Amino acid sequence: MAFLVNETSGVYFTPLAPGDYLAHCIGVYYLGLQRNDLDPGKPPKGKLALEFEIAEEFQSNGQPQKLMSFFTMSLHKQSALRPFLEAWRGKPFDPTALASFDVSKLAGVPARLIVAHRPKQNGGVRAVIQMAIPIKLADKANLAQPITAPVLFDADTPDQFALSQLPEFLKVMIAKAEKPAPIPAEPANAVAGFDDDLLF
Repeated sequence: MAFLVNETSGVYFTPLAPGDYLAHCIGVYYLGLQRNDLDPGKPPKGKLALEFEIAEEFQSNGQPQKLMSFFTMSLHKQSALRPFLEAWRGKPFDPTALASFDVSKLAGVPARLIVAHRPKQNGGVRAVIQMAIPIKLADKANLAQPITAPVLFDADTPDQFALSQLPEFLKVMIAKAEKPAPIPAEPANAVAGFDDDLLF
């Protein structure tokens, strides 16, 4: 008896179809200072991962369908994170928020995700989040709570229980993170509140 294998053999799952989906942010993960594998000579940058649970969509094993996006920890006008969050909020950041925005408040926040397919280098496609936008009031009223409890993780002050909840590939990234230089303590400033009609 022969057990045949070829370059396409392996375990596969069907990527989420392109479209728009209701979701909750169920993971806010600061991955620490990461070097660019394609240009390791550049200084490392803080990296953030946002994970979303897609409402009423499930994998073949019955687990909730999830998608993740990665960002550099920056709200500079040319960053990827700033326009992503501003589209999600439905409003630009004011100067106070730009000076210091707490990304942990994203955990548990609902969103409507615009999902597209992107080709993989080895063939096939993967589902990616193109944009997050605010959900409509009617959708918010009918949206069930996520199955997965939200998780916060900070590589600079790692919580071992939170770390145990993360996918293995994130644990590998976190293990490679470089330690930041010590920063002198500064007095705490009050964080300005947000408009009542904004989710965060």
